[in-house]
Amino acid sequence: MVTRSSLTYKQRLFVEYFLGKANGNATEAARLAGYAVPNPEGCRLLANASIATEIIKRTAAAAMDADEVLARLADIARGSLATFIDVTPDGAWKPNLVKGEEAGKLHLLAEVGFTEHGPKLKIHDPVSALTQIGRHHKLFTDKSEVTGKDGEPVEVLIVRGVSTDSL
Repeated sequence: MVTRSSLTYKQRLFVEYFLGKANGNATEAARLAGYAVPNPEGCRLLANASIATEIIKRTAAAAMDADEVLARLADIARGSLATFIDVTPDGAWKPNLVKGEEAGKLHLLAEVGFTEHGPKLKIHDPVSALTQIGRHHKLFTDKSEVTGKDGEPVEVLIVRGVSTDSL
């Protein structure tokens, strides 16, 4: 297994810039890492097995798999603003982000801010999350399938030389 220590300092810089500031542009990553001739060096560095392995490993560690995406969408779909507020005895509410953090639900917040009327909290749209989950499970259909009697194929009659007005 390749470790970061098997890469030189400059190579580690290249990987950091390639995955970050350079947005996957090898020439720009090589330039930022201090290589004298970034254009050919960027391509050469990407072909280096140790560097390629490090980039693949780091990308895989940061990527979400399908199960994680569905779990996050399900969390959003089930999310509630109640996770982030305390209701006072007089019926008023006040935000409690510590309560949401302790519940591990801060990722549900789409917006936190203040208005002239007080604090503003907004969670991600649960209907949108439900729609995405429904699409994944093919619960909705964007296509219509037409079949004939008893599910048989539709018969198409092509008549040449006859006007459609007489059909």
